[in-house]
Amino acid sequence: MVLQAALEWAVRKRPKMIHLSLGTEREEYRSALEELCRQAFEQGTVIVAAARTPEDRVYPGAFDTVIGVCWVRSCAAEHAIIHHPGKQVVFGACGSPWSLTGLPVEIIFKGISFAAASVSALAARMLEENPKQGTE
Repeated sequence: MVLQAALEWAVRKRPKMIHLSLGTEREEYRSALEELCRQAFEQGTVIVAAARTPEDRVYPGAFDTVIGVCWVRSCAAEHAIIHHPGKQVVFGACGSPWSLTGLPVEIIFKGISFAAASVSALAARMLEENPKQGTE
Protein backbone atom coordinates (compact mmCIF):
# COMPACT_ATOMS: atom_id res chain seq x y z
CA MET A 1 0.00 0.00 0.00
CA VAL A 2 1.33 3.43 -0.98
CA LEU A 3 0.13 5.14 2.23
CA GLN A 4 1.94 2.59 4.39
CA ALA A 5 5.18 2.88 2.39
CA ALA A 6 5.05 6.69 2.51
CA LEU A 7 4.37 6.70 6.24
CA GLU A 8 7.22 4.23 6.85
CA TRP A 9 9.57 6.52 4.93
CA ALA A 10 8.36 9.62 6.80
CA VAL A 11 8.62 8.03 10.25
CA ARG A 12 12.21 6.93 9.50
CA LYS A 13 13.10 10.57 8.71
CA ARG A 14 11.91 11.58 12.22
CA PRO A 15 10.23 14.88 11.32
CA LYS A 16 8.53 17.04 13.93
CA MET A 17 5.24 16.70 12.08
CA ILE A 18 3.49 14.71 9.33
CA HIS A 19 0.34 16.04 7.62
CA LEU A 20 -1.98 13.58 5.85
CA SER A 21 -5.00 14.81 3.91
CA LEU A 22 -6.00 11.21 3.29
CA GLY A 23 -6.68 7.88 4.90
CA THR A 24 -8.16 4.45 4.34
CA GLU A 25 -11.08 2.47 5.72
CA ARG A 26 -9.48 -0.84 4.76
CA GLU A 27 -9.17 -2.92 7.93
CA GLU A 28 -6.35 -5.04 6.50
CA TYR A 29 -4.06 -1.97 6.70
CA ARG A 30 -5.13 -0.85 10.17
CA SER A 31 -2.57 -2.79 12.20
CA ALA A 32 0.46 -1.75 10.16
CA LEU A 33 -0.62 1.90 10.04
CA GLU A 34 -1.41 1.93 13.75
CA GLU A 35 2.06 0.57 14.56
CA LEU A 36 3.72 3.23 12.39
CA CYS A 37 1.69 5.97 14.06
CA ARG A 38 2.61 4.60 17.49
CA GLN A 39 6.30 4.69 16.52
CA ALA A 40 5.94 8.27 15.32
CA PHE A 41 4.17 9.27 18.52
CA GLU A 42 6.83 7.64 20.70
CA GLN A 43 9.62 9.44 18.85
CA GLY A 44 7.84 12.79 19.25
CA THR A 45 6.48 13.18 15.71
CA VAL A 46 3.03 14.77 15.54
CA ILE A 47 0.72 13.31 12.88
CA VAL A 48 -2.36 15.23 11.72
CA ALA A 49 -4.73 13.28 9.47
CA ALA A 50 -8.02 14.06 7.76
CA ALA A 51 -11.33 12.30 8.40
CA ARG A 52 -14.90 12.93 7.28
CA THR A 53 -16.83 13.02 10.59
CA PRO A 54 -16.19 12.69 14.33
CA GLU A 55 -17.40 9.06 14.11
CA ASP A 56 -15.28 8.19 11.06
CA ARG A 57 -13.17 5.02 11.17
CA VAL A 58 -10.65 6.17 8.61
CA TYR A 59 -7.02 5.35 9.29
CA PRO A 60 -4.80 6.91 10.49
CA GLY A 61 -7.13 9.79 11.49
CA ALA A 62 -9.04 7.60 13.97
CA PHE A 63 -5.97 6.44 15.94
CA ASP A 64 -5.33 7.71 19.47
CA THR A 65 -1.75 8.61 18.54
CA VAL A 66 -2.89 10.86 15.67
CA ILE A 67 -4.62 14.23 15.65
CA GLY A 68 -7.66 13.34 13.56
CA VAL A 69 -9.52 16.28 12.00
CA CYS A 70 -12.90 16.43 10.29
CA TRP A 71 -14.62 19.27 8.44
CA VAL A 72 -17.29 21.01 10.52
CA ARG A 73 -19.58 22.52 7.89
CA SER A 74 -21.34 24.78 10.39
CA CYS A 75 -18.05 26.39 11.39
CA ALA A 76 -18.04 30.05 10.42
CA ALA A 77 -14.69 31.22 11.79
CA GLU A 78 -11.64 30.48 9.64
CA HIS A 79 -9.37 29.55 12.52
CA ALA A 80 -11.91 27.84 14.81
CA ILE A 81 -11.07 24.39 16.16
CA ILE A 82 -13.87 22.27 17.61
CA HIS A 83 -13.17 19.53 20.16
CA HIS A 84 -15.26 16.34 20.01
CA PRO A 85 -14.42 14.58 23.30
CA GLY A 86 -15.11 10.85 23.31
CA LYS A 87 -15.39 10.64 19.53
CA GLN A 88 -13.26 8.60 17.15
CA VAL A 89 -11.95 11.80 15.52
CA VAL A 90 -11.50 14.36 18.27
CA PHE A 91 -11.09 17.62 16.33
CA GLY A 92 -13.07 19.50 13.74
CA ALA A 93 -12.23 22.67 11.88
CA CYS A 94 -13.51 25.01 9.22
CA GLY A 95 -13.18 23.39 5.81
CA SER A 96 -12.97 26.63 3.88
CA PRO A 97 -9.58 27.95 2.92
CA TRP A 98 -8.43 31.18 4.47
CA SER A 99 -9.01 34.28 2.39
CA LEU A 100 -6.87 34.44 -0.73
CA THR A 101 -6.11 37.84 -2.20
CA GLY A 102 -7.75 38.39 -5.56
CA LEU A 103 -9.99 35.30 -5.56
CA PRO A 104 -13.70 35.35 -4.72
CA VAL A 105 -14.35 32.89 -1.90
CA GLU A 106 -17.09 31.20 -3.97
CA ILE A 107 -14.55 29.70 -6.42
CA ILE A 108 -12.01 28.48 -3.88
CA PHE A 109 -12.05 24.76 -3.13
CA LYS A 110 -13.12 23.66 0.35
CA GLY A 111 -13.38 20.46 2.31
CA ILE A 112 -11.77 18.00 4.66
CA SER A 113 -8.21 18.67 3.51
CA PHE A 114 -8.56 22.37 4.33
CA ALA A 115 -9.84 21.53 7.82
CA ALA A 116 -6.87 19.22 8.46
CA ALA A 117 -4.47 21.83 7.08
CA SER A 118 -5.85 24.42 9.52
CA VAL A 119 -5.08 22.14 12.44
CA SER A 120 -1.67 21.25 11.00
CA ALA A 121 -0.86 24.95 10.76
CA LEU A 122 -1.84 25.46 14.39
CA ALA A 123 0.21 22.43 15.49
CA ALA A 124 3.22 23.67 13.47
CA ARG A 125 3.03 27.07 15.17
CA MET A 126 2.85 25.39 18.57
CA LEU A 127 5.86 23.21 17.75
CA GLU A 128 7.78 26.26 16.54
CA GLU A 129 7.02 28.10 19.77
CA ASN A 130 7.92 25.00 21.86
CA PRO A 131 10.75 23.27 19.93
CA LYS A 132 11.42 20.73 22.68
CA GLN A 133 7.81 19.50 22.64
CA GLY A 134 7.72 15.72 22.30
CA THR A 135 11.43 15.29 22.98
CA GLU A 136 11.28 15.29 26.76
